[in-house]
Amino acid sequence: MHPDAKWALQAIKARQEGIFDDPALIGFGLLSADTEADVTRIKAHCLRKFGFTVGDRDPRLNSLYHGAFMVVESHEESELPTFDGSNGPWCVVGDDLPELIDMGFDFLISCETED
Repeated sequence: MHPDAKWALQAIKARQEGIFDDPALIGFGLLSADTEADVTRIKAHCLRKFGFTVGDRDPRLNSLYHGAFMVVESHEESELPTFDGSNGPWCVVGDDLPELIDMGFDFLISCETED
């Protein structure tokens, strides 16, 4: 598994267990009182390190689906537009950004563990 993915998994585990002095947490800035928000921030940070785009929706991606936000793996402009994800990069769209980040992180980790 890539060191960045291991780092994120270690940071998530430490945050969920309330271990605030774990070295893996150092790169993520100040922690909040909201564990779930911190875990989402760690996952989003990791996705971005792997080249994913996380945030506002590009309407050219998965255009058959609605939503204000997206998580999409790194892609080339020549791969656009996509209609449903079967003809381009891995991408999820929707209105619940934390849920999309969870899905993207799960996808990333599943790809990382196959290597």
